[in-house]
Amino acid sequence: MTKIIKILICASLLSLINCGGTADSSSSGATTPTNPPLVTNPESGTILSTQCDGTTQIVEVADGQGGTTFESTENSEECGYQPVLINVVRRQADYFKPAIIKVESNREWVYEAQAGNVTETDTGLEITSDGQLGVHSIIIEGEEFEYEFVEPPLCQHVTSGYDKFDCLGYPVGGNASSMIYYGEEDTQVVTIEVGVARSTTYCDTDCADGTPVPQDNFNRISAVKGIQELNEFNQRNNVYIRFELTEMVWLATWYDLYSFGPPPFLTEMSDVVYGWGGSGSVGGQALMPRSIYPAMRTPTPVGRNGPGLGTFAHEIGHAMGLGHGVWGMPDWQYGVTDLLQQGGSLFPQFGHGWDGASPRGACGPQGSVMSYGSGALWTNSLNSCEELGFSAGNWGDAAGSRLQSDEAYHLNRVRYSYSLIHNEHSDTEYSLKVEEDENYYILVND
Repeated sequence: MTKIIKILICASLLSLINCGGTADSSSSGATTPTNPPLVTNPESGTILSTQCDGTTQIVEVADGQGGTTFESTENSEECGYQPVLINVVRRQADYFKPAIIKVESNREWVYEAQAGNVTETDTGLEITSDGQLGVHSIIIEGEEFEYEFVEPPLCQHVTSGYDKFDCLGYPVGGNASSMIYYGEEDTQVVTIEVGVARSTTYCDTDCADGTPVPQDNFNRISAVKGIQELNEFNQRNNVYIRFELTEMVWLATWYDLYSFGPPPFLTEMSDVVYGWGGSGSVGGQALMPRSIYPAMRTPTPVGRNGPGLGTFAHEIGHAMGLGHGVWGMPDWQYGVTDLLQQGGSLFPQFGHGWDGASPRGACGPQGSVMSYGSGALWTNSLNSCEELGFSAGNWGDAAGSRLQSDEAYHLNRVRYSYSLIHNEHSDTEYSLKVEEDENYYILVND
């Protein structure tokens, strides 16, 4: 009976307890109940993730209720955005020296200028004058900056007794106007625009006056090549001028300078117009100006030979105020020996060429462009004959003298004002006008 009761008790406990009196969990299907895990939402404002979409930063933020919101920040530096850094390096500008604005950024940026000629550079912007003087503004990426256009500086002339001197004390011609000047260390290359009229003697078709010479015509190819050779010659001699062909046209044959009449459109677009053809009974002719100033009458030298070294360079030199020079007088100096008819019209002390037998030439036996010698160099007191490949001359190793012949210095001093005979920088007309008569020019026959 006792055994039966024990069996019933075991059955009623669903075999949870071993009838032997011990628990056997391994044989039981029951589990011990546990409490569910406690879930805690991130506090509101907790940053859950950060990522970049281009330069826009996107941040996932907890709302404290188990959800999230997304916040985006455009132009984020953490996503590689670099702000546009702008610095006005030079505020004032004229036709030749620009206002300089430095712009730093690793992305594209936009600007809008109120006035002037704007050039994009590797470091930002340069703005030169278009003739509108005064203060102007430019907007870069929504921010406004100012710059100012002023007149180019002049080397003012002073009169002492019957003589006139420039700001450095050099004698100048009595009619000479003060010219643009940036200082003795200035080496900026200036463009002088050259128009060329070619005699129709060498034209076969489409030869009406003013008709452009075709690009593939031998005469035009020769002219372009010659101007390039002169530019390279200038560079070797430290003459900071680059001649540029504006246009080359056919023109009915003329006899000399006085019968040479290039079409108005060519003189209006050029600083100087060269007539390649008739020049009377000589190799070339030019009117040597007694003054050079913006918007003056366009010089029109003529020569039998085409653009390049030799006649062209020589006549252009006359048109820029250079004289022939003094031959066979190595000790000549302005004001000591009366040979002024050979000197320059603007800088009579040194504005002319130099020739002579070795060793009294400009360099050894070599004559300069404005002389009747070899035309091997522009005299230049700052150049070395040895560096130019010549032997020592009248001034030792120096290739020129500011007391006797310095063609390069003369050309460099007149280059800015001469380049504004036609002002390609501006549509604004100059008000400076001088009565045009032959007293302002000297006829030179070569």
